[in-house]
Amino acid sequence: MVTWQPYLDPYFASIQLSSMCSIDENLYLMRCPLICFYAVEYHLPHRVARQFGLRQEFPVEPFSTSIELHKFDRQRQKKVTDFETHHRDYIDEWDQQGDLNYENDQAHTNYNFRRYLIWYSGVTRCKLKGQWTTIDRSMASG
Repeated sequence: MVTWQPYLDPYFASIQLSSMCSIDENLYLMRCPLICFYAVEYHLPHRVARQFGLRQEFPVEPFSTSIELHKFDRQRQKKVTDFETHHRDYIDEWDQQGDLNYENDQAHTNYNFRRYLIWYSGVTRCKLKGQWTTIDRSMASG
């Protein structure tokens, strides 16, 4: 079972989340680079619309996450210390916040989600392992 929107689950209602968790709700659906010093990864809400209570569209719109971006290795490129200059293009992209929002005003429905899962299972390889047993745990730790 997957809890697609765990923070709406009554089980989690008693957890006191920091107010920082909801301050920038307007940014949740922004397609943008997330930058942390040497690391840059894209936030792609169109790939996980279901988690936001929205209809998961398919086929999923392609989005390049840049092969060059993932070639950067902090260990091999220690000379790079000015990450602001190194990531200038990504910073400029982040600054376009208003232009980067994912537009989807269609609410999630179980019918559409089942159709998405049928499509998804046809375009991916998925092999689920059964629940771990005590035998599995002893083999993994031994």
